[in-house]
Amino acid sequence: MKFVILSFAHGDLIEAAIIFGKYNIKLVDTNTDYNIYQTQFENNTFYFPIKKNNRELEIGDEENILKNFPYLNSCKKIILIPEHNFLKNVMDRFYNETIFRISIQGDPCSFPFDEKVNMITSVKPNGTILHNFIYDIKLCIPYFFYRHQISLVNFELLDEFSDKHFKDKLFFYLRRFEDGKPKQKDRAYFIKKLKEKVSENYLETFNPLLRDFELSNVSVGLYHLGNFFDYNSCMFNMIFESQKVDRGDDRGTWISEKSIFAVLFANPFFLLANPTILKAYKELGIELLNDEFVGNNIEEKFDMFCELFTNGKLEDRKNLFLKMKGKQKENRKKILDYIYSPKTEVIKFIIKQYE
Repeated sequence: MKFVILSFAHGDLIEAAIIFGKYNIKLVDTNTDYNIYQTQFENNTFYFPIKKNNRELEIGDEENILKNFPYLNSCKKIILIPEHNFLKNVMDRFYNETIFRISIQGDPCSFPFDEKVNMITSVKPNGTILHNFIYDIKLCIPYFFYRHQISLVNFELLDEFSDKHFKDKLFFYLRRFEDGKPKQKDRAYFIKKLKEKVSENYLETFNPLLRDFELSNVSVGLYHLGNFFDYNSCMFNMIFESQKVDRGDDRGTWISEKSIFAVLFANPFFLLANPTILKAYKELGIELLNDEFVGNNIEEKFDMFCELFTNGKLEDRKNLFLKMKGKQKENRKKILDYIYSPKTEVIKFIIKQYE
């Protein structure tokens, strides 16, 4: 089958890159107003008309596209709707077509008002959902990779410039944390416990919210990227994901840029995250420092990790560092392979709506 994807939601190819893989998409046609990109999946061809000003399509653009590129008239239409602005106008215009909304993001998403809409989402919604949808939390990974422009990084050059002399310390960021008011199993809880267990001589931290005015309009993801050396200054890092570690329900859970960045750039790190997030990384074959410690739950493993600094020897820490440093390079390869690969189940879900 042949498909033409008409996106009234976004004016770029980010979602196409997430689903089909960046290097599988090629520019095949152009005129003064539009570029036409193409990708193949099995026996199917997908076309992506993109405005040259990178703005989302407006109602009426589809007529110009089909007129100027007549071979697209024989394609089945995939209509991508926006989340808010002009949603009803697009729905009314294309109600008889197959309609999708792609909601790949951090934070919980909301479903559109019409059950006709097929959803592709990285965040499992709350409540009873009547829509036809596919959910995969791992889609957050390529989303942040592209949205925070980590995709522009030359990893080999970064490795060449990274510091070769690491401090015998544990680095962590202080963010969204009210000192002295820890809540059960959240970031504040573990930071308080960390400070109680590990001597300040082994801790190194930095609070980005207290930095100079330059940060006023900088996203946290780009801040992390700019501070690549923070995560490579010490032997080990402590990474805190957004949700509490004992959250058992996967609804409304997402993988944030914090752990994604660490897998791609950091020295060995202990990841404080809930079971849903840890499982997602396991599915990709990511080997975490957490698993070097045997415990019934993540808090027991955290306590054992702290013991490495309180009762362990420098030689023990160096050996663990070298072991995990090698695994980190393999982790990066695995996560990049996933980011650039076609998301087979998602693509099959799209095709299935036309069978």
